[in-house]
Amino acid sequence: MKKVLFVVLLSLIVSGCAERQLEVLSVEFSSGAVVEDVDIALLDGETEEVIETKRADEEGRVTFTDLKHNHPYMISNASLHEAVLSHPQRFTYTKEMTYIVFETHYAYNTQGLAVPAMIAPDSMKSGSAIVSLTSVLRYYDVPATMKEIYEAMPRTDFTVVDGHVQGPHPNEQFAGDAYTENGYVLAQPVAATAVQLLKKYEAAFSVYNASNLPNEEIMTIIRSGVPIIAWVTKDVADVQQGKPWQIRNTEETYTPITNLETVVIIGENAGKIQVLQSREGIKKYDTNRFLEMFQASGAQAVVIRK
Repeated sequence: MKKVLFVVLLSLIVSGCAERQLEVLSVEFSSGAVVEDVDIALLDGETEEVIETKRADEEGRVTFTDLKHNHPYMISNASLHEAVLSHPQRFTYTKEMTYIVFETHYAYNTQGLAVPAMIAPDSMKSGSAIVSLTSVLRYYDVPATMKEIYEAMPRTDFTVVDGHVQGPHPNEQFAGDAYTENGYVLAQPVAATAVQLLKKYEAAFSVYNASNLPNEEIMTIIRSGVPIIAWVTKDVADVQQGKPWQIRNTEETYTPITNLETVVIIGENAGKIQVLQSREGIKKYDTNRFLEMFQASGAQAVVIRK
């Protein structure tokens, strides 16, 4: 892959020598794979108005001409679903500039995104959400560790009061301990932790709690080439409910799903959704069955994108 990218960059340097011309090479995050057939827009950096939009060729390249020297411009992905658009990449065009590399999401990737397969340590019994967030952050070159993520996540232990187990709502805090079998967390604490760590590492990415979206919107995000942290029953089995606990300082209870796990959706092809699991690596499931159990499990999801 690196050799192919080098050859493409070399050709860009040679072909980009024309006066006031700029070659743009679109590549996927992390893997550096060339992204073809994606629309790239050139915008005026002062007015933020679109000057021209072109579709990348089979080598992921587009060429813009008649640029002004020392003028600010922006490059943006113009063809993905609005919910997952890349942030514009700003630059000032100079006469020495021949090409620019634009990192984007790999739309309609049939091979699955190159999200690193982080494996949970044996001691972390119920930390699939922590592992999944670590994998996605590493995909975006954010070097947060599992330990760092767990320590940053809001968390409260279970306690027993008058014979009743009490704990937080898992959409507010991590309930229990990830190093036991009883740890439990949903989307919002994971999203909040992602925001916190992205700020710490000064990484310019956006975080969305994408919970409760219909399947059609989930599929749109998947096909736009953005990894999704999702909650679903293990091996898409039927939901198994456990014993409820009392939400601390309320009269309400929460009933957990005992076979719930957090995975990273990395692609969909030929009726199969590809996911990255915290202990077994990449697995594929029937798309309809996966989406059915995703909804049955509460439709919890977090999206991090440029």
